[in-house]
Amino acid sequence: MNPLESTLNQNPAATVKRIRVEYSDDDIRKRVLRFLSSRHFSTFRNIDVIVRHGEVTLTGTVCSFYEKQVALTSCRRVAGVLDMVDCIVVESIERIDGAFSGSRPHRSQAVTGRRAAIRAR
Repeated sequence: MNPLESTLNQNPAATVKRIRVEYSDDDIRKRVLRFLSSRHFSTFRNIDVIVRHGEVTLTGTVCSFYEKQVALTSCRRVAGVLDMVDCIVVESIERIDGAFSGSRPHRSQAVTGRRAAIRAR
């Protein structure tokens, strides 16, 4: 039996207090950027992070849907992030480097972009 269980068994009125830590938007932004840089994807340098009242907006371009998912999943794990807005666009490497390859963003990215525009209003 761990010490917490023994305390609760001895004193049924004892409660566990949860401490809520508030993070500033600037602190959350720095933590998200540090978290992204630790993932070692070069295209994560193309991602911008905007934080407003704990809501993190990621914008920019990556080369694959996998990289996009890694970025989103990583950012959700940062303490202080209350909500995520995904404005990341998946494009081919040629298009990111400046040459047009003819690829278009996936439909889900366009829908997510519209949701972000609606939230911004």
